Amino acid sequence: MENSQETTLAGKGSALIIMMFSLLSMADIVREFRGGESLDHLALELAVSLVAFIWFFYLWYRWRQISGDLRSSRHKIQSLNEENLHWRSENQRLIAGLSQSIDDQMTKWKLSPAEKDVTLLLLKGLSFKEIAEIRGTSEKTTRQQSTTIYQKSSLPGRAELSAFFLEDLLGPRNLP
Repeated sequence: MENSQETTLAGKGSALIIMMFSLLSMADIVREFRGGESLDHLALELAVSLVAFIWFFYLWYRWRQISGDLRSSRHKIQSLNEENLHWRSENQRLIAGLSQSIDDQMTKWKLSPAEKDVTLLLLKGLSFKEIAEIRGTSEKTTRQQSTTIYQKSSLPGRAELSAFFLEDLLGPRNLP
């Protein structure tokens, strides 16, 4: 943002310098005309002054355009930031609700706190080895806990455990 502001200010400053040059050049032309300078010289200076004057208006026009674009971009960024904050807030609320629903279901299955931890890590897709490392247990203990989880939940395995929780999230599938 700062860089854009600096660029537009530099453009405005450049346009003002060119305008000053053009006005001073016009004043010089008038002075030289009164002093009897040749028409060829005056025509050349007049052409340079006119080019500078046209260039000033072009730069001024572009500066106004860029300033408008910058204002519009700032407004869009502000709107997107507000939308992002709203989405995050809504998402956090939904995730909290989902986490609570998963915890409630694990409580219905009468899983121990350790089994609940293993269940969440299984749902995240971690391997038995990774779960064992995270929890500071052996891989054999993790396998035994997962077997107990499947028995208590009446689900045959990891895929069905994940599907149990994901099925309602994904909604109905429109099949042909």
